[in-house]
Amino acid sequence: MHNKQFIITNRKVRLDNFKSIVWIDGYILNYHNELNVVKVGNSILIGHAFQGDFNRKIPEEELVSMDSPIDTYNTWNGRWALLYKNEIHPDASAQMGIFYGDIKGELVISSSLSLIAEVYKGEYDINEHMPLEYNILLSWIPGPYTIINGINRLLPTQYLRFDTEFDICFRNPISKTDYSMLSEEEIYKKIYELQECSFKYIEKYDFKCNIYTEDKKNVFNIGLTAGYDSRMQVALLNRMGLSLKAHTFERRKSTELADNRYPSIIAEILGIDWEYITIGKKQARRVIEYNAHTFNSVKDRDWKWHYTCGQYDEVDGDIIVSNSIWESFSDYYVSFGLTANLNDRPETKLDDLKTVFETLEGNYVSEKSFKKYIEWVDDNPIKGLSWADRITFEQLMGIWDGNENQGKDLFSHEKFLFNPANSMEIFALVTALPKEKRQGRLWEKEIVNLFVPELKDIPYNEPNTHVNQQFWYPYGDELYGKNIILYGAGNVGRSYYLQITTNNSSNIVAWVDKKYKDINRTGIAVNKPEIIPKMKYDYIIIAVESKKVYESIKDELIKIGVDPIRILWKETKNV
Repeated sequence: MHNKQFIITNRKVRLDNFKSIVWIDGYILNYHNELNVVKVGNSILIGHAFQGDFNRKIPEEELVSMDSPIDTYNTWNGRWALLYKNEIHPDASAQMGIFYGDIKGELVISSSLSLIAEVYKGEYDINEHMPLEYNILLSWIPGPYTIINGINRLLPTQYLRFDTEFDICFRNPISKTDYSMLSEEEIYKKIYELQECSFKYIEKYDFKCNIYTEDKKNVFNIGLTAGYDSRMQVALLNRMGLSLKAHTFERRKSTELADNRYPSIIAEILGIDWEYITIGKKQARRVIEYNAHTFNSVKDRDWKWHYTCGQYDEVDGDIIVSNSIWESFSDYYVSFGLTANLNDRPETKLDDLKTVFETLEGNYVSEKSFKKYIEWVDDNPIKGLSWADRITFEQLMGIWDGNENQGKDLFSHEKFLFNPANSMEIFALVTALPKEKRQGRLWEKEIVNLFVPELKDIPYNEPNTHVNQQFWYPYGDELYGKNIILYGAGNVGRSYYLQITTNNSSNIVAWVDKKYKDINRTGIAVNKPEIIPKMKYDYIIIAVESKKVYESIKDELIKIGVDPIRILWKETKNV
């Protein structure tokens, strides 16, 4: 219980396997004995941070002469929190959660709501709440508020000052380094260099003793699918010459067909060992343990099942490489259908969210929390990041994915989990790429093609691999470079989606279907047609086989103000 968690309060916590360090102004850092804690002068590094710049010292040594925390940790990678005097800073995307608040006049800071609940048992109140849900994959309470009354969560764009009260401070999670003058290939090579530095340090790190040693050579194991993130990451790792293995988990729901087919081919081309790990029997004890550890913040997600069904037990190697943060820079948010702009009124942004999350209206904590979050975004804009970018980075990555990573602490006492994209410097590099490269997955494909061209002809996984029949996409390159809305997510729509994204012929700004609720339950992110009037697009492609159905859809679109010239349909055929 509370594996690798910490809590800062004026109480010394009496829990099994916990240690404590007296800090400033009567505060005490209480932490689980498997959590790495390094005290250097007036700083304490909590968790593991690894340097991403070959020209700089390791984080523990940089703390000795640190003047400015943000300028110091901008090149660090890993999952950590930094105590500096009376400040606490999260890692680049706040993967190590930092919760803070006031319980009956006592200030508390912790990585875990569950730990707060145990230490302050009987002293706190639970807010009326209901998680937001978006298809079967996403479920979370948006920040900054939480289900414990008076306890908030730090966002990736925040750090905390504390004394007799809390002061929330803004920080830009994107490094100040200007990479706008670099070519795209130079940016890709710099991303590789930053990752190579971190991995060279991690390769020599003994996680049991928490020291670097030349005798150590850790074995890395990466979760490999047919998707973009893992393909790019395995290509980079293979190029570095590390001891590398790969695995693919069987999933509780219907796994993408390509996930069963392509990982083994990729591994064979790269010459690395690969294993397909099936789902074992769910263990009731582990389910209880997981829910208690995460304070029920993670719903029925794959990661929860991988742990409770024992799949992680079967992963060979010393370090499991995660790829989730790369989604922050890709087109994941496009499927949300968020259309508001940063300069829109707060009410407009909230209405924008309500079109996506139907459970938001009247949802006490979530609606109140998003109102507070919108105020924060309006008061603290970040150059180069849109409204949709901010939601994806701060809410999806910082909170939803942060919850997932806390759950993984339960198994990480045996294997270390590392996400190599969690660096402010890497964020700066990727956001320096042209927006059209970031909105699609083209930049990830180009990295793969640059470093391991042998993989460029292996197809990528897309949601439409769940098709029973394949249909020919009749537009070829006619719409090259155009922004399109794809209407229809049946066999025709899924076939079109695959061909469009594989060939990068157009930019899909939204994918819609009337039956979006049913389709979302299968794990495919599709929106409702009602978002179309808010979208910016060149054409709407009606992806249906029947001309009669097309004409009915066209009439409906015209009624909501769509220009008929922008509505496209061509007869297709089953291939």
